[in-house]
Formats: sequence, C-alpha cells, structure tokens
Amino acid sequence: MTPMPDVPVRLRPIGEADLDLLSRFDTDPSSRGPYLASGFRNPQARRRRWEEDGWLGADSGQLAVTLPDGTLAGIVVWRSIPTGGPEGGCLEIGALLFPEHRGRGFGTAAQRLLVEYLFATHPGQPASGDHQCGEHRGAEGAGAHRVSPGGCHARPGL
Repeated sequence: MTPMPDVPVRLRPIGEADLDLLSRFDTDPSSRGPYLASGFRNPQARRRRWEEDGWLGADSGQLAVTLPDGTLAGIVVWRSIPTGGPEGGCLEIGALLFPEHRGRGFGTAAQRLLVEYLFATHPGQPASGDHQCGEHRGAEGAGAHRVSPGGCHARPGL
C-alpha cells in the first residue's frame, strides 16, 4: 500500500520470512492477548494457507503490519460474513499485534489502512464481532461507525 506520511504503520502482503515470526501467535497463546481464544494452534496451518493463496483469498485474508523501519508488528485480518444483504455481506476485520507493539495506536492505524484497502477492493462493509470491544474501538478509530447492533461498521457517509 502507498505509505501515508502521518501513519505510523504500513500494510503489505505476508511474506515467507514473516511466517516464523507469526508462528509466535500459534505457539505462545499469551501473545494473542485476552480477547482471543487461548491454547496452542498448529503453526503449519498458517504456512499451508500462505502457500495456498498468500493469505489473500476472496473471502478472507491477512496483511502484515509493519513499522516504518520494516519491523513486523503483527497482522490485520478480514473475512466475509454472509448477511443476506448486498453481495459481499459484511467483512469482519481485526488486528493482532505482538504485545510489545500494543497500546501506541498502531492497531487503530493499521485498521484504518485496512478499511481503506477493503473499501477499495471488496464489496460489503467491514465489521467487528459483538464481543470484541477492542476491535469496535479500533474500527471506530479507523473512521467507521456502527450501523447495526451486530457489530457491522461502515465508513462515514454510508
């Protein structure tokens, strides 16, 4: 994505070199924070998905969140949720940063970039899950507003 001078993070496709660092989310449950399910995950599943489509699927995907110096800070994710409305339904979005990069606005900035990317490339509306209070704050900080009690968010003007 085109860098924006006032944004402290960048988004880019996940590269093979990122997979070892991202396996920390799979092998260290505490790295995911209090809002995600605990327990270990199969780190090879992340690699298999990357080999399949580079984590850039039609219905779901992930992008790397990097600092301006190129340091991998985490990921942003999306997946399509059928809603019975317009084609594409809602897109559930989220950010998962390594603990050392949390609390400095990087997640909100990354979600703002993700919302811009998704509105430019996908039909539907970004959303965050009902139980994800941090995700709601991030989506709203990214310029979205709540349009349904189910957590759907839309950019201003929709």
